[in-house]
Amino acid sequence: MINYCMDEEDRLLSHQIQAVNRLAESFVDVYVITGKIGKYKSPPNVHVMSSQWKSGYNILNALRFLSIALRFVVSKRPISIFSHMTEVLTALLAPFTKLLGIPHYLWYAHTHPSIFLRWGKFWVTGIITSTIGSCPIKGPKVLAIGQAIDPDDYNFNKLGSSYSLNNFVHIGRFDPSKNIEQIIRSLQEFRKAHPGISLTLIGQPSTPAATVHAAQIIKKYEEDVKDGWLNFRDSIPRSEVSVELLKYDCFIHAYTGSLDKALVEATMVGLPIATINPEYLVEFGPWSKGSQVSLLEELDAINGESSENLGSELYNRRKICEEKHSIAHWSESLTDILS
Repeated sequence: MINYCMDEEDRLLSHQIQAVNRLAESFVDVYVITGKIGKYKSPPNVHVMSSQWKSGYNILNALRFLSIALRFVVSKRPISIFSHMTEVLTALLAPFTKLLGIPHYLWYAHTHPSIFLRWGKFWVTGIITSTIGSCPIKGPKVLAIGQAIDPDDYNFNKLGSSYSLNNFVHIGRFDPSKNIEQIIRSLQEFRKAHPGISLTLIGQPSTPAATVHAAQIIKKYEEDVKDGWLNFRDSIPRSEVSVELLKYDCFIHAYTGSLDKALVEATMVGLPIATINPEYLVEFGPWSKGSQVSLLEELDAINGESSENLGSELYNRRKICEEKHSIAHWSESLTDILS
């Protein structure tokens, strides 16, 4: 298995440890080549090697990774290789694994058609993703197996009869692709008829360019922050997400690419989701009835539902998550592919 890090304290990639440990339940040995080792716990049959990936040293990183990976695959001849969202490393290694006749699969759940993905698709055995629309590559090589969420980590919060749509939250990277400003503007409009609402945006930018973009948005809406209805917060550890979500009435989201994990997590705890994400809408359906879904229409539709109808639909959506996006379903499907 190839991943970016084995670190429970990494706010973006800590879930990669969970994937390793679940696969370890189905195989005699799992060998992991990772870019960074931090704090982690794994069973005895998991063996971790680090390529010591360092930002800014791309050529050295590539050579070091290939040296470790090639020595391993030639000497151990694994029954299969699973690259977990590492399309750059896959592009480097996959031509060699194809030459050696070792099945090599890449997990890719992002709609951006990177040049490394386009190159790697010719060499890998298959590309595994969450939903068909969450991968820009189409064809028989693409296999959709859902997201990997552990339902036991997410308590379902049943709606009370006095439910009201007041406190909104978004959790995710503060990057341009997440369309944070569209979220703010939609709730500004919704707030005209519902002045008591609040919005909390939790997350940090992931690149220098995104940092500049985030700073511009924060400055632009500083009066809304002063008014007290808008709040910007830093990222939180993934282990705290399920508890944090229970503090709010609705998850709002405007990313139009792949199926965000945060959407499934919020659905797991029983939050209504106001989103224009096409993959989520295919899986769960919109709240509004129009042909063109907008955030404002979704907000109005959620607000217009009775507590009883809303609660029933949210429970049904939780069941869909358990059936299609649980870690058990994900690991079983992945094991079948890799075996």
